Amino acid sequence: MARSARIVAGLLAALVLGCSVEVPEGRFACATSADCPSGMECRPSAGGARRCFLPGGTALDAGPLDAARLDAARSDAGVVVPVDAGPPPCDSAEGVDESVGAFVREGGMGDGTSPSSPLGSLAAAIPLARTGRTHVYVATGTYTDVLDVTSPPAGLVIDGGWRASGGVWTRDCDVGREATLIAPPAPIAMRITDALLGIELRHLTIETSPPGAAGGSRVALVVQGTDSAVTLVDVHLHARGGEQGAAAGPAAPAPAPACDGTSSCSTGADGSGAGAGADAAPADAFDAAGYTPVDGGRGTPGQPGYNGMLGEMGHTAATGCCDLCNGGGGCSTTCTGTAFVPTGRCGCAGQPGGAGEPGRGGGASVGLLVVGAAATVSARWSTIESEAGGAGSAGGMPADPSTPTDGVAGSADCCTSCRVASACPACSCFRETCTTYSSRPGSRGGAAGASGSGGGGAGGPSYSVVTVGASFVADSATTSMLLHGAGGAGGGASNAGASGTVLRL
Repeated sequence: MARSARIVAGLLAALVLGCSVEVPEGRFACATSADCPSGMECRPSAGGARRCFLPGGTALDAGPLDAARLDAARSDAGVVVPVDAGPPPCDSAEGVDESVGAFVREGGMGDGTSPSSPLGSLAAAIPLARTGRTHVYVATGTYTDVLDVTSPPAGLVIDGGWRASGGVWTRDCDVGREATLIAPPAPIAMRITDALLGIELRHLTIETSPPGAAGGSRVALVVQGTDSAVTLVDVHLHARGGEQGAAAGPAAPAPAPACDGTSSCSTGADGSGAGAGADAAPADAFDAAGYTPVDGGRGTPGQPGYNGMLGEMGHTAATGCCDLCNGGGGCSTTCTGTAFVPTGRCGCAGQPGGAGEPGRGGGASVGLLVVGAAATVSARWSTIESEAGGAGSAGGMPADPSTPTDGVAGSADCCTSCRVASACPACSCFRETCTTYSSRPGSRGGAAGASGSGGGGAGGPSYSVVTVGASFVADSATTSMLLHGAGGAGGGASNAGASGTVLRL
C-alpha cells in the first residue's frame, strides 16, 4: 500500500478512537500532491523542500474506519495515538558538544573525535562512545551498518539530522529525520540488547533491507533484555513487507509394485485414500530472534492396494516328454519326463505416491519488536510503520501412485520329439514338436489409495509494534503515528496473517 494511504489510515483511526487532532502539516516530503494524504497539497516549505500542507489549515474529513487497515481487536486503544503531530521543536542554532561527541559522516575517514575528523561508520562509533563520547552525532546520509548495540554505556544518544560542512555541523531543521537513513542489508535493521542504563535515538529513519529470502521477516528495530530502556525522539521506523513462504517441495515418487507373486497374494482390493494436511493456523510466534513462519501440515500417505489373488494351482500337464540333457552329461532321445505346470502368480499391488509437502509460512513485517521483562520503549514525535506480511504458500500436491501389475500364468513345455545334434559329452539336444501347457494367471493387484495434499502455510502478520513481556509507551503530548499493512494472504482457505498496531504478548 502506498505511503499516503497508510498515513490516511492512521488519521482515520485517530478520529474513530475519539482523538481530537489536526492534520499534520509540512511533515511529509512529496513531489506532487498525489503523494499527500487526501485533501492535502504539495508545495515548498519554508526551507525550500516540497512538503504536504492543508489548504487553509482545515481538518480532514475522516470518513468511515478502514477496517482492513486497523484491526481494532488487536489494537490497544489506550496507548495507540496513530497521528503524527508534526515535527518536534527544532533549533537551527543548536550546536554540537565536542567534549562528549563521537562524529559520523557518510564517507568519513577520521577517528570520530571531532567534527572535522568524522568516522564513516556508525558501528565504529559505538566503541568510541564507551570511552566517554556518548553523544553520537550523525550527519545526513545513508548508513548501511548492521547495527547491534549491546549494553550501551550510560547516557548514549545516537543523534541524526546534522548538516556537516567541513568542520561545521549545524542542525538540519528542514529535511529532518528522513535525511539520516540507517538501512543495512539485513532483515533486522537495528538491534539493542540489555540497555539497562538507557539509550536514546533521535532524528533518524531506520529501515529494513529490500526483499530477501523466502519466508523472511522484516523488523526495523528489536529491543531485547530485561529492564532495557529505549527512547525514540523524532524517529521513523520502517519495516518493509515480509517475504512470501517458499513453495512446497515435490512429493516423493511412488515405488514400483513388488511382490513374489506366491506368498503375499490377497484379495486384490484397492487401498484407501488419505486426507490433506491441515492449513497452518496463524500464530504470534515472536521472540528475540524475530518471527518464526508457521508452516502447514504434511499430507497423509494413501494406503497401498492389496496384491491380487493366487492363480490356478500347479498341475501335471502331460507325460512322455523328452528328458533332454540328463544329469550324466549325455543326451537322451527317450521320452521319459513329465511336464509340471506351476501355479499362476498373483499381480502386485499399486503403491501410493508421496504425500503433499506442507506449504510454507510467510514472513512478518514489524516496525518495533520489544522482548524482555520490564523492557520499555517510549516514543515522541515518531512514526512506526510496517508493510504487508508475506503470503503463505499453498500445500504441495501428492505424487501419483504406481500402476498395479497383472497376474502371470504358470507354464511348462512338453516336447515329444527330440534329437541329438552331436556326440556327447559336447552334445546339443534339440526339442521338436513341443506343446506349452499353462495354468490360470493370478488376478491383478489393487490400486493404491491417493495420498493427501499438503496444508497451506499461514500468512505472515503485520504489526506496528509487538511487545513480549515488555511495554511500549507513546507520549500523548507529542503523539506518534503507528501504521501497519495487511496480514499476508494464507496458503489455505482462511489462514491469512493478522495485523494491527500494538500486539502485546
